[in-house]
Amino acid sequence: MRICTHKRSIFLEDARQLTQPPSDAQRVELDYESLVSSYNENLLTVLRSFRVGHEFLELWVPDDDPHKSILNLAEAAESSGLPGLALTIGPEVRAKLDVDRLSSMVGGIGSLSVQPRAECSLLEFTFA
Repeated sequence: MRICTHKRSIFLEDARQLTQPPSDAQRVELDYESLVSSYNENLLTVLRSFRVGHEFLELWVPDDDPHKSILNLAEAAESSGLPGLALTIGPEVRAKLDVDRLSSMVGGIGSLSVQPRAECSLLEFTFA
């Protein structure tokens, strides 16, 4: 279950989604802002193994530049053998994001499509 409200960019995820490893044939769906928030919280409270969900996320470190951060996340997912990745982003991140620039950055590993939602946008990556 995902609830998307943007007074404070609150996203609730089904706990199983963040703890179950993906199968080879399954696209992973994540909420970008809650992922960054969890990572940053773990930096302050966890001494090692900053595990914020799926195993491939251990390869990812967020960046202040959302283009670099999202590209690094897509590369981590692709290198782990996932066929695709779907990221929900809120309006603050969407306003900073140049989709054409991100799409050209992703071109080496796959393709990107953007689906607008009521208060969110869904970035869908398909890996080659």
